[in-house]
Amino acid sequence: MQAMTRHSFRRAVRAFAFLGVAFAMLAVVAAEGAPKADDGPLLGKEQWAKIAKRMAEAGTTRDLPFKVAESLGLTRGAEVLTVRELAFERQGYQHGIYRSIDPKDGRIILAFRTPEKRWTAFLTDNRFQLALAIVWNAGESPQRWPDDEALPAFNNELGYWSVVADLL
Repeated sequence: MQAMTRHSFRRAVRAFAFLGVAFAMLAVVAAEGAPKADDGPLLGKEQWAKIAKRMAEAGTTRDLPFKVAESLGLTRGAEVLTVRELAFERQGYQHGIYRSIDPKDGRIILAFRTPEKRWTAFLTDNRFQLALAIVWNAGESPQRWPDDEALPAFNNELGYWSVVADLL
């Protein structure tokens, strides 16, 4: 029993260390400002491959909440979108990345939640170009967020995931 507790403790310590480094690197990325047009993609193919691998190995499968899927234009009527999810939470902030379990569907969803339960979700294509952004408070309906206003937050979220990918 003591060995199991020690193993669980070590896993928890590693997870917190991983998230701590990710947040530290994200702070550095945010401090450097917005990327320039010639900087290349914020989340590269190799980084996405690492994230996709982790999603396949340790992600969870779930139905995307109906109001989110419909607001992003992913479903209509009573359709349900089943996704593979990889999410991290620290101090009430949550970052999630999702993709359909349908291998032909290349769209990717990024989501962010604050401790106050303020949500943002971004729909991208497989090249990580912003297609649509929505915002909402828990218990409310999502509202479209204009691309020009959403782009800085979207780039921050891509930066977060690029840092996480480098740590995987």
